[in-house]
Amino acid sequence: MKNYQQNGKSLDIVASAAYVSGQLVVEGNLVGVAVADIASGASGSIACSGVYTFEKTTGASLAQGAIAYYNGTSKKLTATTSDDAVGYVVSVSGTTVSLKIVGFKVA
Repeated sequence: MKNYQQNGKSLDIVASAAYVSGQLVVEGNLVGVAVADIASGASGSIACSGVYTFEKTTGASLAQGAIAYYNGTSKKLTATTSDDAVGYVVSVSGTTVSLKIVGFKVA
């Protein structure tokens, strides 16, 4: 196809903040995981599909199949619907959540 650009499993973005490799990235409605460190204002790649582990806030009630939300200040997953809806919970072990991301906000 003449108009094919990329498969979308990862996207190049211009970061509005600095991100470290493995950090959850929310840029507008895009959601991904930083493939490498990205400086604020620089271009970098984010993985936009897959299952990744992240920490949740203490007391956050997250269960398999639930939508997980991301608090950009604490950099942890929450159950707070006013935070960014970033993916689906695959499993929870203590404060560690396996999260399925799909490349965009889910709610």
